Amino acid sequence: MTFTLPYPPTTNNAYTVARGRLIKTAVARQYAERVQYIVRAERVAMDYQDARLRVSITMYAPDARKRDLANIEKLAVDAVFAALGLDDGQVDEMLLTRALVDRKRPRLEFTIEAIA
Repeated sequence: MTFTLPYPPTTNNAYTVARGRLIKTAVARQYAERVQYIVRAERVAMDYQDARLRVSITMYAPDARKRDLANIEKLAVDAVFAALGLDDGQVDEMLLTRALVDRKRPRLEFTIEAIA
């Protein structure tokens, strides 16, 4: 199953402390809502509830600035798995690929597969 997702905010801007608790920022919550809408709209019949999973993410950045790949994938993984009702602890393999810059359409190509 493959989804084309909007380019996420970095993890560095995703959390804040409020009343002594670590919470998601408005930007991170809005991103999760957009991803949830996309995943639910494109979702096909699947049963990954007990499966071990492989995730592949190809990142098309909006510009050529240096970016830490791990800061980009975390919000996307959390949002997709929440939308699917899955646990990201099911992921045994993850491949992150930095693709070419796409100024007009920065995005993530996000694929989930069951491992046989």
